[in-house]
Amino acid sequence: MDKKPTISWTNSVDADLVVHTDHVSGEGLTLKRINNPFGLSLLDGCSLNSELAENPVKGGELLDRYVSLTKAAIASATSSGVDGIWYELHGAAPTHCTPMQYGGFYLERDREILASTPFAVLFVVGSDEPYFDFICDLPAQVIAWDSEATGVSSVSMRAMRPGAQCSSDADSEILLDHAGIRLADQLEKPIVETV
Repeated sequence: MDKKPTISWTNSVDADLVVHTDHVSGEGLTLKRINNPFGLSLLDGCSLNSELAENPVKGGELLDRYVSLTKAAIASATSSGVDGIWYELHGAAPTHCTPMQYGGFYLERDREILASTPFAVLFVVGSDEPYFDFICDLPAQVIAWDSEATGVSSVSMRAMRPGAQCSSDADSEILLDHAGIRLADQLEKPIVETV
């Protein structure tokens, strides 16, 4: 019996993720974890939404800086020989942004970055009703999410977005083995911003 490709989650943000494609030999694809621009701003402790609201010019410059940093990280990872990018998309959930904030400031930036990425797994960070309807057409080869935390099944996701899926749901093409950790909570925990 063939096993599905599996990603075993690691808690280290610096560790690459491996998609185990051959469970006997241990061979697989290596994915570099990269935060989207909004995620980078949160890691820096920058309230990008506030900056954009209070001073649109300064906020726009900050957003441009984070876009450049994300692009540079992807270019560096790609040139280092990884097989693809695990793109952690922050902000597309009420925890951090309203639909207007994410759609107005960040959606097209994520689209631009993903369109120039050779191979990307788009991981939607969020457990509190992520804006899947906004992001389902983003250009990534695989969409990934915490199906247990969001309550969104593979069947429901397939109705929104055809193509390869990665989650802990057994119907996904790539299984996400997160050892019972609520990934959305773990990834959101260190970077909480109020809307």
